[in-house]
Amino acid sequence: TRSQTPSGLYGFGFQIGGSGDTRHFGHAGGAEGMNGALRIYPATGDVVVALSNLDPPAAEMLVEYHGNRMPLDAANKTPK
Repeated sequence: TRSQTPSGLYGFGFQIGGSGDTRHFGHAGGAEGMNGALRIYPATGDVVVALSNLDPPAAEMLVEYHGNRMPLDAANKTPK
């Protein structure tokens, strides 16, 4: 879950992004007619998954949309 490439965006099968409470890792992919995306926020324990029977990047766009709008505050997050 840490960067393993010079770009800093990939680590042993995981795509990496964000910083602080928005730091996340996951993976996305698909082919014609199917698409999936996973994003995990370790600071808050949130997990976002999108599955789609549409061509890429349908699921990735949903995960990105949600990730840009979800409240992230690890210090004030109460356990579920």
